[in-house]
Amino acid sequence: MSFRSGCAFALIAFGSAVSLGGCVANDVSITIDRFVAATGVAGSCSVDPASTVSQSSGVFDAEISAATGMYSYYLGFAMTNHLPLRNDIVVDVQAYTVDGYDLQLEVHGPAVSVIPNGQRFSIPGSSARLEPGASVGPVIQVFSSDVVGKLIALGPNLNVSGGSHVTAKVRARVKRAEEQHVTAYATFPIDVCWGCLSNVQPTTTNCDLVPTALRAKGNPCNPAQDVPITCCTPNGTTDVACGSSIPPAPAN
Repeated sequence: MSFRSGCAFALIAFGSAVSLGGCVANDVSITIDRFVAATGVAGSCSVDPASTVSQSSGVFDAEISAATGMYSYYLGFAMTNHLPLRNDIVVDVQAYTVDGYDLQLEVHGPAVSVIPNGQRFSIPGSSARLEPGASVGPVIQVFSSDVVGKLIALGPNLNVSGGSHVTAKVRARVKRAEEQHVTAYATFPIDVCWGCLSNVQPTTTNCDLVPTALRAKGNPCNPAQDVPITCCTPNGTTDVACGSSIPPAPAN
């Protein structure tokens, strides 16, 4: 059989998570293969499922999020239907329809005051059809705008006591031949910080976070995630400085 079925297994593996999708089979014929950095322009992030470059972890900078107004972290991954195409039957029973995604967040550090540890929620899918042998590149939002607003309110407190860390566990809810299935959970760790992506060097902290400069020099998909900002506008100037040219913060 291509999947492990039975309510007992689902209850043991997922505990109360079964309430998200009922008692369904954990199907090993469809898998989340690897996490892939989302690319594209702001507000239109995408993933190339053919990319062989994996992303093992991420960073979300709440300060840059506040400066740009982009209130989310975009998580991209490659997902594959491993079933073969069958030509011996008239009705196709090998394709999947993606109904949505279940997320569970494990939170450590100061961020736990605004994101409950163990929080579970579901994200609707696009009802995309995943043909036998094909792969897709979904992009989902891990943090809602409401959660990001609360993270921003914590400000530099996000960095104290060893910093804030969120481990996102994601699985897909799919349907094949009118039967509901889920993938196994895949795990992705995210560091949540205040200002860490804009500090190219330890002393280069005295900069205005100007949205136009951030969007031009950071991650084009979302400047608040993963990619350090290489340029910013120093306080009291109109020039854009880069790298070691960014003036250091004044001594206290």
